[in-house]
Amino acid sequence: MKRWQSLFITAGLLLATALWAVPTFTPLLDGSKDVGWGATPDEATTSLAEPVAFNLDSGLYVTDDNEYIYFGFWADPDPWDDAMNPHIHILIDVGSTAGGGTYAAWGAGGVAYNMPYRPEYDLVTQWNTSDQNIQFTGLNTWSGGWVQQPEIMTDAGGGGQWTEIAISRLALGDPVQGETLNLTMWLRPSWGTAGGNCVLPEEAGFPSANGATAHPITVQFPYTIQTVYGDVNPPCLALVRQIDETSVELVFSEPMDELTLANSANYTMTGWFQTGFRYVTATTVGFWYNPGFVSGTPYTVEVGAGITDLAGNPMDPSCDELSWNGQSYADVTFLVHDPFDVATNVTVRGTWNFYHEYDAGGFDLDFDLYDDGTHGDVTAGDNDWTLLMPLVPNGGTPNFRWKWLQDGNWQPGADNEFTLPDLNPLTVEGTIPYAIEQEVTVTFDLNMNCMPCADVDSVTIAGPLGNWDGYSAMTDDGDGTYSYNIVFPIGTSASQEYKYRYHWTNEALEVVTEWEGVPNRALNLDDSSPTQILPQDFFNDVECTFLTQAVEVTFYCDMQCVELGATVDGVDVVGTFNCWGATPILLADDGVAPDVAAGDGQWTATVNFPIGSITELEYKFRRIENGDPDPIYEWEDAIGNRTYTLLDDGLDVDLPNAFFNNWVCDPVDLTIIRDGDNVHLDWNGPSRVYYQVWEHTSPVNVSVDGTLLDTTPDSFFDVAIPVGEVPATFYQIVATTEIPE
Repeated sequence: MKRWQSLFITAGLLLATALWAVPTFTPLLDGSKDVGWGATPDEATTSLAEPVAFNLDSGLYVTDDNEYIYFGFWADPDPWDDAMNPHIHILIDVGSTAGGGTYAAWGAGGVAYNMPYRPEYDLVTQWNTSDQNIQFTGLNTWSGGWVQQPEIMTDAGGGGQWTEIAISRLALGDPVQGETLNLTMWLRPSWGTAGGNCVLPEEAGFPSANGATAHPITVQFPYTIQTVYGDVNPPCLALVRQIDETSVELVFSEPMDELTLANSANYTMTGWFQTGFRYVTATTVGFWYNPGFVSGTPYTVEVGAGITDLAGNPMDPSCDELSWNGQSYADVTFLVHDPFDVATNVTVRGTWNFYHEYDAGGFDLDFDLYDDGTHGDVTAGDNDWTLLMPLVPNGGTPNFRWKWLQDGNWQPGADNEFTLPDLNPLTVEGTIPYAIEQEVTVTFDLNMNCMPCADVDSVTIAGPLGNWDGYSAMTDDGDGTYSYNIVFPIGTSASQEYKYRYHWTNEALEVVTEWEGVPNRALNLDDSSPTQILPQDFFNDVECTFLTQAVEVTFYCDMQCVELGATVDGVDVVGTFNCWGATPILLADDGVAPDVAAGDGQWTATVNFPIGSITELEYKFRRIENGDPDPIYEWEDAIGNRTYTLLDDGLDVDLPNAFFNNWVCDPVDLTIIRDGDNVHLDWNGPSRVYYQVWEHTSPVNVSVDGTLLDTTPDSFFDVAIPVGEVPATFYQIVATTEIPE
């Protein structure tokens, strides 16, 4: 029996682009889309370059009123079971300026911002993976590098629901009416992932895999401020909440003047006293109270008139004071075992203040552990390092994260996690691994040959021993490989992690660092010898093979079924072999070999792949439409990258005819005639398209252009067509672009 490989007849996808901004209005930030947002976003994309389960296809809505700028969007739920929190970034350039950010903040330094107007601001929303609600929204600013600014409380929604964010216009430098904000929106799966997942407006070729190496962002769209600024509303003290036994947080209703917040004379405490600031942000202040709050005891805090918002408005006297009762605590014992007696100092960091996941660069302050019989330690000198810490239960969401540090070196591996649902005491444990007993020199070897499009000035290694800051440049061995030696001293943990990074210089002469997108590499030090040579690594674990003989490859792209009304002035093919368009290869439909017939919609080009070319090809076709002043390129966005592996046999290759975007046309008209056990199919329609016919009850023989073919049952979409001569019988008609074997 013969088998057909089939493609569904697919309707074209239309790019929905807003031509005007959402009319100005003040939305209610409640996670529900107000009518005022309308149906048309300011910028949208139908690109499928981003993950199917996690995209921004619904677009970004923007509006403003006399005090705030508002962003609204739908965001799909987190599809990755990695216990990490996904993020959406909104990059903001104010006034079309050339100065500003060149790479992403919050651990995403591998994403370069190569766009005409550089963002001065990065508005980041993180939501919980458990209930998909917003957990944190913060603002980063650029001053030579990204500087984390405070959490802002004016947000609602999260993954899987309508999401809204309001940010004070003053927090963005007070853009005036008529001024332009140049915006880009992009998504990544967690705070620790250097890569990204999609960009709005559409960024062709941006990676779709969790942890993939991100391409530079090169697109943005303008939004014009519609209203005049005018903040006359006084701020309020919105919330007070106790973090743990010795600290409390105040939350304000809007961004505040941080200098006034940091003045202890502007606060009056009743029942307690301030022993220090834990942190100050634009909307929050954390205080230490070292004696500790007593469960059930009432406490009060009042903020004075000296505290003002960004517009200089003093506090509203009707909402400048709040009271609360001291919280109960659960005793959490942190126990780190040191079975090989290698540690002289052990500390622990974690997200004890679970309202601020990003304090001090990801974790809160260091807390010392003890092996002297105090602070919860049972037996002095037994190499069990301990700390008893009373924490306010968080109900289990979000989980606390923590790590230990041995003599300043982070524990290898992922963060530890625990939940604290109630007041029952809890012990969480870790173990310091074996430490080497003699100095070991480790030789690293990295192959970069499978990254031909990487713009590499230098390559470095980073790891915990160097606090992930990176060592000096690896040695270029002259053959696409790099080597480096690291000396690990006596007492170093035998369990190490590392990653590679490459560095390049952008048009602004700034050095951009591209991290590997793979998980941290594991290294187990072997101190049975003073030297250790590691197997060769491949950057991003991308391995490949190379041609030893030149090969010519002919590409065929069929454009007869492109979207209705789409103009085809040209077609090109871009892929890994020409760095996704750095040197595009044009196809022709001019009847000159290898093209068969001019103007028949089949575009062709023959490409020479010389000795040394990578055999694993990834590519896509682009439709070209003449524009003014520049051509317009439409990528194949309904499919993933096309792939083909060249055989190293020196034989030239004719690739199969590929319909653009895998769109296959319906026939113009179709006639089905049953003749005994055979069915004859006659149609007027597109060239190079073939059809299958299935009877619902059993397979039947099919005659295509007078040639009798056998068929085999398969699973296809239902298009039931009654046969005129046999009214009780129904058939399925399925289009395919491949002739049966």
